[in-house]
Amino acid sequence: MAGFDWGARTADIMATLWPERCRGLVAVSGYLIGSQAAGKQPLPPKAELQ
Repeated sequence: MAGFDWGARTADIMATLWPERCRGLVAVSGYLIGSQAAGKQPLPPKAELQ
C-alpha cells in the first residue's frame, strides 16, 4: 500500500484496519494517525511551552 499527502494517511488507516491485506506500507509527506485520547492529555510543561 502506498500513499502521498492525504493519501498517506488513508494508506496508514487501511493498513491499521486490515493488516492481513497489507504486506508493506509506504507513506510519503503525509499525516499520521493520531490518538484522540492522547490528544486530550496535556504535554509536560516544558513541551507545552514550545
